[in-house]
Amino acid sequence: MIRRFWIKGPERDGSLAAASMASIYALNGGAQFIASGTLAIFLSGHAFVSNMNVGLIVALASLVTAVAQPMWGVIADYARTKNRVLIAVYICIACMTWLFILPRHIGYFTLILSVVAIYSVVYTPTPLTDAIVVENLDKIRLRYGVIRAFGAGGAAVTAFALFIINMLIMNGAGDFEPKYSFLILFFATILSIAPMKYMPTAAGHAYKSKRESAVIIERPGLKFSAVMKNKRLMMLLVYGLFTFICTGCQNTYFSVYYATERGLNAGIGMYGLFFSVCIAAEAAVMIAGDKWYGRMNIYTILTLVQLAAGLRALVVYFSPNPYIMFVMAVFHGHLFGLLFLRVAPYINSIVPIEMRATGQACWTVMMMGLGPVIGSAIGGFISNFFALRDIFLLTAVAAFVISAVFFALFRRQPAAAA
Repeated sequence: MIRRFWIKGPERDGSLAAASMASIYALNGGAQFIASGTLAIFLSGHAFVSNMNVGLIVALASLVTAVAQPMWGVIADYARTKNRVLIAVYICIACMTWLFILPRHIGYFTLILSVVAIYSVVYTPTPLTDAIVVENLDKIRLRYGVIRAFGAGGAAVTAFALFIINMLIMNGAGDFEPKYSFLILFFATILSIAPMKYMPTAAGHAYKSKRESAVIIERPGLKFSAVMKNKRLMMLLVYGLFTFICTGCQNTYFSVYYATERGLNAGIGMYGLFFSVCIAAEAAVMIAGDKWYGRMNIYTILTLVQLAAGLRALVVYFSPNPYIMFVMAVFHGHLFGLLFLRVAPYINSIVPIEMRATGQACWTVMMMGLGPVIGSAIGGFISNFFALRDIFLLTAVAAFVISAVFFALFRRQPAAAA
């Protein structure tokens, strides 16, 4: 690929486009690992925040995401280009990240305000990037799975960086303050702006349609409600809601259980090493499994995802120490790797072209919004009556039940619809 940068013409442009897509996914992955992987640790580091309130605040962050994502999706679809909206989002994230880094929060008021501000934008880059990339795949030679795997690679590198930073700075004497991990979020976001220069442009198709027709509201294909009437998308979103309720409940408390004295007390450095392996497994599934899993019916993939989620939770429950827990990487890779590999292209294939960014945003609402809202809140209440470890057994059982229910529902769908 480096050699092609010296070639003029369309081939060079395609190489630059592929490199920009890969770079942005990698940086997005690193930024969002910090946003999702260290928030609970950051909150639990405040003495006034109880286990239950960790879950409730994470749920609030997810609720803010759920409210904000459709708004950003609609803005992108009605903007001149989705690229401009993505750059504006990066600038917002970079500015708001300092709300975690600079203040010393001594009470819930400022802490919650900071969480609301940051999580109104922090998960927006991925669905916007998905919408832009899937729309421009014909301009590059790489498969979507390979390009998307750079996101997992960036997250894995970031997770490993936490381990290295902890080893170098603390020298085994303890953990550095979790709030400083958000510096990685800041720099990853700032660096993401540079590759946007070479990212192919994706027009806001609703904006184009608006220019062509002054009475846009009379065109039902452009209404947000039209997306909601799409039966295949609705089934996918309901599936996503239940899936991410379970994974949200697990993910909220996994970092606390694994890294802090409230659980296995492995430390934030070891947590980073652990997740670098797990996320590398995601990348492996997206790259190595692209052709194999790409031929499977989407409903078969979604059933496999749910089974992987249940097995992942069982490994956490039965692992006696942080080292045995590394077995979880196999199931973690199939859970998220398959979702990242297949869902974004599938959504683009079933929603109107004018609403593609909105369709991706709706999935993000389930993945980063409503599902984690409910899951985190449920986990918070469970932690009041059971040990943190029991959360994983209960969600494993729930995942297997959900798998059986949706397997029965998916069997009724024609293969051509998937």
